[in-house]
Amino acid sequence: MKPFMSTQGCDLSGGKTRPCAHLLLSETAMNPRSCVTCTSSYATSGTEELPDSRSCSEHDTLMSLLHSGSSSSLSDNFEWDVIRCKAVAPSSTTGKDAQLEVIQQALVDLSVETVNKVTKSEVIHDEDGAPLREVLVEISGSGLAPWEIHRPQQVVMELAKRGVFHGRTVLDAGCGIGDTALYLARYCGCREVTAFDLVPRALVFAQAKEGLRQGMKGKVKWVQADAVDIGSSPLAGQWFDVVLDVALLHCFGNSERAAYCEGLKGLVRPGGYLLMCNFSDKWPQYKKGGPRRISKEDFYTCFPNSEGWQVESVEDALLEHHPSLNTGDNRNGWPTWRGYAEAYLATIRRL
Repeated sequence: MKPFMSTQGCDLSGGKTRPCAHLLLSETAMNPRSCVTCTSSYATSGTEELPDSRSCSEHDTLMSLLHSGSSSSLSDNFEWDVIRCKAVAPSSTTGKDAQLEVIQQALVDLSVETVNKVTKSEVIHDEDGAPLREVLVEISGSGLAPWEIHRPQQVVMELAKRGVFHGRTVLDAGCGIGDTALYLARYCGCREVTAFDLVPRALVFAQAKEGLRQGMKGKVKWVQADAVDIGSSPLAGQWFDVVLDVALLHCFGNSERAAYCEGLKGLVRPGGYLLMCNFSDKWPQYKKGGPRRISKEDFYTCFPNSEGWQVESVEDALLEHHPSLNTGDNRNGWPTWRGYAEAYLATIRRL
């Protein structure tokens, strides 16, 4: 399932053609040719090219607001309509003060370069090899995080081709800046789409995208929730036909993973499905930083039959990441990534 990628330049609002900050063109389930930063805005039914002068207008608007010098710029310009959770709990990792101090100093200037340097470093990992929660909160919703590719992941579009979302209630777990949830709501025939994330800034970004896209207002229910404390969140007591986890499970250390998996029991209705795509242990360990690597065995351990789960399949897949990660400097210890990473796609049924 290798993603189609292009390095073609785009003509931004200033009229100057240059390589876009994000991958420009993508083959999708519903949009054969479309700009990755505004897939929903410029859907096409054929193979015609997008008008270059408009290809990244949405992205430019959002990024200029987000990085205009005021942390409240997005929320000031767009209605804030997110169901909130309780205060965010810090990571349970102990003895990490020095570790966080290094990270904090590195991220004083939040930019593509500083985000890349931190996320490619082993300094972000806890004792279980998972990224520290504080790091994820710091960079999520910036539009610069490795997982913020400004369009749905290719694996999600492949799932849409299979019809797994059509007519169903879908929860996007760890929705980030909202590209997957907005894609599901617009193109996949879902009965209802709910999306949650821990980081308020990411949800504001997602809702701003929703507001800029014609006919999308109110199509997604946005919820602020902590994935490791679902029982105390606004999602408690709600059932979904499909829960989609793209790049969330691999963010957790052992104790947080256990809490997350326990919470999922109350979200996937009996007979429903949990679809998970996360970095696999095939992604080379010498690639510093990044999320925790997941093995096939992990899915069977986390979701055993004895607890009401049936792992139906675990397939090889790919997860794309922000193309700026391809600019690493091997000489300085920040290895060049290649635009995507090996992953596993697990299909798990709730019994």
